[in-house]
Amino acid sequence: MVGEIFGDQGLIVLAVILVMFFGGTKIPQLARSLGQAKKQFQEGLTDDPDAVKDDATVVEIPAPELVVPPVVATEPEVVAHDPS
Repeated sequence: MVGEIFGDQGLIVLAVILVMFFGGTKIPQLARSLGQAKKQFQEGLTDDPDAVKDDATVVEIPAPELVVPPVVATEPEVVAHDPS
């Protein structure tokens, strides 16, 4: 798929840029972490969403209460209309 987009020369240039940017030692670590993330994502898709895992803690959060500040009733202002 990537080879179709960039071609053979593009893949070589991309590999050289990655080695220059990350260094030779970081690329295997990056690939390993991407593989672990993919594995965890796929496990999350296959797990029962209603099941609670052993290491998970269920915390119930109370619903927020609606607090309305008191309103002070005042006399309406009378504005004199000057027709001039």
